[in-house]
Amino acid sequence: MAYSVVSALIGALIMSLTLVPLLCSLMLRKRLAQDENWITRSAKRIYAPSSAWALAHGRLVIGVAVAALLASLALLPQLGTEFLPELNEGSVWVSVDLPTSVSVPPRSA
Repeated sequence: MAYSVVSALIGALIMSLTLVPLLCSLMLRKRLAQDENWITRSAKRIYAPSSAWALAHGRLVIGVAVAALLASLALLPQLGTEFLPELNEGSVWVSVDLPTSVSVPPRSA
C-alpha cells in the first residue's frame, strides 16, 4: 500500500509539472481582462502594509521564525513514530473455489 501511495504522489507531481502547464497554454490563449475584484483589492490592502512592516523589522521576523521552529522541534518527542501503519505485505492469501465435481487428493505429511 505504501508503494501505491508514493507512486500516486509521484505521478501527480509529474502531471502537475508537465501536462497541466501544457493544457493551460493551449486552452487559455485568448487575452483575458485583468480587472481586480474585491477579494484582490482586500488582499492587497492587507498585504502591502504587513509586508512593508516585515521588511522594515527583518531581525524580529527572523527571530520569531526561529522561535517557532525551535518550539516545533520541542514538540517532536510528542509525535507518533509511524506515518503509515505496519503492513503485512509479505503474505499472500490464495483462495481457490473448485466445482463440486473435482476431488481434492488428501494432503501428505
